[in-house]
Amino acid sequence: MDQDWALAPLAFVVRVVGGLMVAVTLFVVPFVIFGSGSFLGVGADEVCVESPLAGWSSDGDAGMRAVVEPARGVSVSATTIRLCDGSPSGGQRTLSLVEQGSGFVYAAGLLLLLSLLLRTARQGFFVPRIALAVGRLGLYVLLGGLAAAFLHAWAASRLAATMVDGELAHPGLVATLHGLAAPLLAGFGLLTIGRVLVHAVPMQRELDTTV
Repeated sequence: MDQDWALAPLAFVVRVVGGLMVAVTLFVVPFVIFGSGSFLGVGADEVCVESPLAGWSSDGDAGMRAVVEPARGVSVSATTIRLCDGSPSGGQRTLSLVEQGSGFVYAAGLLLLLSLLLRTARQGFFVPRIALAVGRLGLYVLLGGLAAAFLHAWAASRLAATMVDGELAHPGLVATLHGLAAPLLAGFGLLTIGRVLVHAVPMQRELDTTV
């Protein structure tokens, strides 16, 4: 009962998010199969990708126009532009799937590991399997997050390159790592907690034996 009460918030999030992912997948995939929908780019009539705005220019009526005028003293700037190919090749569709699917697969794996961790934690908090499960989760959050980010950036860069003539600017390593601070901190934090639990398990056993 104590374990269930302590794990209730995380269990609730895992059930809700996991249930939504499964429900959306089961609902959309049949439409994709019958050609009336798209999922992670599969089944879409066109393939689109976001590209850095560097190297692009606007020239009068042929360029981009603002829908609304900015207020006085407000400056406007853009960093990306959206490229779409209405008749994509098989390679472009594959790159689009990798770009859009990397984050989805990473999230699905995270939910699976969290579910396994919750199942293990119900058997007790200070057991060897908990330390192993927390360490495994931290390693996945850290390395999986980096892999998903780089895979997304690589696929997006390659896909954008197929839609232009000549060289195209790419975001680079710094831009790819932007926004990964939370996964990195969470990953290292979980790895640290896992190591702490490795030492806490025998201490708890010794305390139980003494009591």
